[in-house]
Amino acid sequence: SQQDIVEVLKKLRISKLERPDFVAKEGIKALSSGYVQSGEIYSVYEQVCLAALHVGDDDLAQSCIDVLEKKFGANKSSRLRRLLATKDEANGNFNAALEKYNVLLKENSVNLLAMKRKAAVYRQMGNYKAAIDQLNDIVKYYGSDIQTWNLFVDIYLETSNYEYA
Repeated sequence: SQQDIVEVLKKLRISKLERPDFVAKEGIKALSSGYVQSGEIYSVYEQVCLAALHVGDDDLAQSCIDVLEKKFGANKSSRLRRLLATKDEANGNFNAALEKYNVLLKENSVNLLAMKRKAAVYRQMGNYKAAIDQLNDIVKYYGSDIQTWNLFVDIYLETSNYEYA
């Protein structure tokens, strides 16, 4: 049922598990059905947007962004601006994504998600030195962040720096 799907979406969001194929397909149905509670509707739009970007459904992603922009305004919400940067990133517009992440980091220099996305962009660009520098900045503030340490390992393995991995 749609109610069950809404519960699964919530559990995926809370546990930070990724099932982009499921979220993109079923999430938009749940939003359309009216079963999503008003307190979580915009979180579900964000979740569906990220899933749509992951599976390459730009139209669905843009429709979610349109709803979020109408509610929050494109320049007011740092979450929405990060989402727009993620869209640039997904579409291969790495420099535009970096510019948006840099603006977010100017406003809040310890924005963990923006810092991580910036490292991911550098990695996608093949600029491993910049990615490692960004990860080093992250661990200065978030030394116990396991995802960051895992990214270090991944990059060192990708670059055959086994002694650091």
